[in-house]
Amino acid sequence: MSVFYFDAKDGFVTVNGALAEKCYCTDRAFALACFRDGFEPVFAKICVPPASAPLGTRICDLGGGIYLLSSDPLPAPCTEPQIICQTVCRTENVSHLVTSCKRGGYYLIAETDCEIHEFPCPCALTDVKVVSARVAGGQLIKITAKAEKRKFASVLFYGDDYVPLFSGVYDDLYFEGADIVCIEKKGGCNCCERTLRLCYSDGRFSEKELSFSYAHDHLYVDELVPYVFLEKLIFKDIEGAENMLRRGLRAKSVLGTMGDFDSVADFEFLPYRPFVVGVYEKTAFCKVRYFRFDVRDGVICDVYPVL
Repeated sequence: MSVFYFDAKDGFVTVNGALAEKCYCTDRAFALACFRDGFEPVFAKICVPPASAPLGTRICDLGGGIYLLSSDPLPAPCTEPQIICQTVCRTENVSHLVTSCKRGGYYLIAETDCEIHEFPCPCALTDVKVVSARVAGGQLIKITAKAEKRKFASVLFYGDDYVPLFSGVYDDLYFEGADIVCIEKKGGCNCCERTLRLCYSDGRFSEKELSFSYAHDHLYVDELVPYVFLEKLIFKDIEGAENMLRRGLRAKSVLGTMGDFDSVADFEFLPYRPFVVGVYEKTAFCKVRYFRFDVRDGVICDVYPVL
């Protein structure tokens, strides 16, 4: 991640002392820059959290008056779809045309002579393949595609109309009967591989099995233990996280203290060291909360918030 320090004075915005390109200000102390290669995550020092951010901009309060600003590129104006690839699947007396296309963003469209269903995709999908499986009341339409270096899958139920049941991008995935097996490779300290098996039953998919394997699951220096622990909580490996706690301390109890979070603050963001770690709350106005970990000989003995 690139880090930029902003200053907005007298109507001009500078980034690391240089005049920024394509910048705008919402007020004297709140600035966001758009660079030629797209929107970059940026740091800005602001006095008061803004009541609302510009369209497409997310604000995360890191504490100490520092805010992380990030923004998505503005969507291109709606144009005629540019077809990337198409394929046809026939189920009984119905033909399903599945199209991967670009129309501002990327979309996948499934349609018959009478029905149509479309949904946005994270990137261009190529090599689209469609198969069907008969189930009670209709058909499962199973779609797979290449999504850059990963794999995309979607499952629709088709009876009188399309009903979306599952959609996602993973490092690997495949179908076994009515089951979907999703494999996701995580980075971080653990180098975790997370395997999720979903089972179709009664018109929906539910979790059947969740397993984990680690390329680097070993003893860590005490300074890294909190990060390894939090990564396992994010991956939903409750049993693995619990093995890093002292006897009598439960992972779910720690989760109750920390609240709902989905990522860990990077090392350079932390205001204290060692053993104080920030977690990003899942809120509309994102905020980092900091927790101190009492670590002894590779084991977490206690966790409590830093005010």
